[in-house]
Amino acid sequence: MTELRWDPARFRLELRGHAGRGRKGEDLCCAAVSALAFALVNAARAREDYHAAVELDPAGPALRLRCRPEDESACREMFRTVLTGFRLLREQYPEHVRLEEGEG
Repeated sequence: MTELRWDPARFRLELRGHAGRGRKGEDLCCAAVSALAFALVNAARAREDYHAAVELDPAGPALRLRCRPEDESACREMFRTVLTGFRLLREQYPEHVRLEEGEG
């Protein structure tokens, strides 16, 4: 199970766990979650004005990405795009993806 927590007020996304492995659908879901996470991290790091902080949890598979943008609307749009992908995965694979969204 991959658990994602989105805090839009702080531009913070936390990913913990894994989507599952073994069956074709589970492998596809796991690959999609990883691809979206890597795309978000690399997009944030490519922009100097985003001041992205990526933290990896050594105790287990977890990633936290914070983004303190100078251009808030562009940063919000970047997260919105990736979150659309996570929502689609949650709909397609509800047994493997949990997404909690804060208010912001």
